[in-house]
Amino acid sequence: MNKIFIPPPKAASQRAGSKGGGNINVSYTGFSSEAKAAVEYAVNTLESILPEDVKINIKASWTRISTSGVLGNSSITGFAAGWGIDAFEPMAFYPVTVAEKIAGKSLNEDWEADVELVLNSTAKWYLGTDGNTPVTKYDLVTVVIHELCHGLGFFDSMNAENSEGSYGLGSMPVIYDTFVSDLSGKKLTDTTIYPQGSKKLYDALTGGQLYFDGPLTRKYLNGGRARLYAPSTWDAGSSVSHLDELRTLPADGLMTPYIDFGEAIHDPGKLTVSILGDVGWINTRIIHEELKDTEDHLDQVTVRAKILSDTAYNRNSVKLYYSLNGFATSGYIDMSPGTEAGSYSGIIQIPSYNTKMDYYFSVTDDFSRIYRSPSRAEKAPYTFYIGIDTIKPVITHTPPEYFFEKIDTIHLKADVTDNLGIDTVYIEYMINSGLPRFIGMKAGIRDEYAASIALKNEHLAGGDILNYRIIAVDRASVSNTRLFPSSGYNKIKIETLLPVVTAYSTDFSGAGPEFFNSGFEISKPAGFSNYGLHSEHPYRSPDEDYKSLEFSSVLRHPVVFDQSGMIITFREVVLVEPGAEGSVFGFSDFYDYVII
Repeated sequence: MNKIFIPPPKAASQRAGSKGGGNINVSYTGFSSEAKAAVEYAVNTLESILPEDVKINIKASWTRISTSGVLGNSSITGFAAGWGIDAFEPMAFYPVTVAEKIAGKSLNEDWEADVELVLNSTAKWYLGTDGNTPVTKYDLVTVVIHELCHGLGFFDSMNAENSEGSYGLGSMPVIYDTFVSDLSGKKLTDTTIYPQGSKKLYDALTGGQLYFDGPLTRKYLNGGRARLYAPSTWDAGSSVSHLDELRTLPADGLMTPYIDFGEAIHDPGKLTVSILGDVGWINTRIIHEELKDTEDHLDQVTVRAKILSDTAYNRNSVKLYYSLNGFATSGYIDMSPGTEAGSYSGIIQIPSYNTKMDYYFSVTDDFSRIYRSPSRAEKAPYTFYIGIDTIKPVITHTPPEYFFEKIDTIHLKADVTDNLGIDTVYIEYMINSGLPRFIGMKAGIRDEYAASIALKNEHLAGGDILNYRIIAVDRASVSNTRLFPSSGYNKIKIETLLPVVTAYSTDFSGAGPEFFNSGFEISKPAGFSNYGLHSEHPYRSPDEDYKSLEFSSVLRHPVVFDQSGMIITFREVVLVEPGAEGSVFGFSDFYDYVII
């Protein structure tokens, strides 16, 4: 028992009724009005410390967690590689919450959760928001702020088992990992000192002497480092991703691994905010629209960029590096500030026609962090070509697998890009071996093109084939053309529909022709006594984190039902793998399931 109350930061109370701070949206499942109010209070506290342009989606579930002693947990639904968002550390993964802040845009769908939060409905909770938590209960507000801070990036990927230490998604670390150091200041992600899978890394992870070492954290601690929780026995989910319980001041105690009855900490604390700043919440972004290739004869080009920073930066450090030989040699110019705040420009001389120029930008902030754009700089720079264009457009398109007969319109989309720009995109199509027809694709947002093929009067029947290909032409003086596919046609099979019914029942014996299956089959595998609808045994895996495969089975009989609805019953449904322990339907760790 540890009766304590740390009130929320002043910004949280001042924010009431105002529009300052970030925007966190929460979708709730199973919450009482009192529990929901406590979560909203915690969310308001976090919103007050976030930038105004941030939007985060939380999916929250109030449910029983069977694991003893667990009050709640949070999970990050996705990560972005630093090189893909121009982050400070290109070779690290960033949680989607901070990745979107760095990128300045959403990286998933608006309806998708960035963080999933599960709270144990059977715990002894205090649901009030005043911090007067009884010594017989846990403070819900504290636990919610704690778990959501993990979702904001207070999260590691370290692991220690079987006398081997490891980290990373694949082999690339999470950004938090890159700040973890040993007693002497050596980074645990330095593979020249701590090889992946080594006993030496295992010993460091369980040696009790780990620190978070970042520039913002050092500034807050007057040059010191934050001591991390690193017990001699590896504590999965707690080791490394928490502050040391005994060496952290109460005002900064939110992110220690344990909470006592009566303990209410409603302020993330300056140490936690500093750590979050190090992993990317205090960021400097270089905005630039990459120069397009041109066939014009130019002797110089003006290059422009804009700097957006959450802190101060050295305005004399904005540089443009360039090379005319793939960075075998290079030069740089100091960029000049423009009239608009944060805008800079520089002029580069072009020595001759048919010249390729590679370039990138850099700027240094007040914490001596050097930001580059693109973040991999010389290894993956911006590229600009002045000369005759011979590059064909690029078409990205996923062909549909099938359509059912009686469909009246088929909608097709593709992303089409070109170094000079697109002149025309169109579709050539034919039904079976008929005469070819053509329809233009209309440009939409960004690089998207779309077309709708009207088929109402074609009287398509099962077994027919719609053949089509996409053709893109660029704006070059001598145009370049790309076909998709590069030869032949995409082929969409038209599937048969069977007569409409008002009821349907099957034991799957002889039912094969009545279903259209993709990834399923009607069969009686060895060891089964009856026919059934089966996925592959074993079923395929995408073999890639955060990817999925979808299999479907569609009854060819349309089923008509009235206003009373439809009842579907099953004699037997077998789900081989139920997902992670304590997982909740709709959350990312509830996997390998069937939707009817």
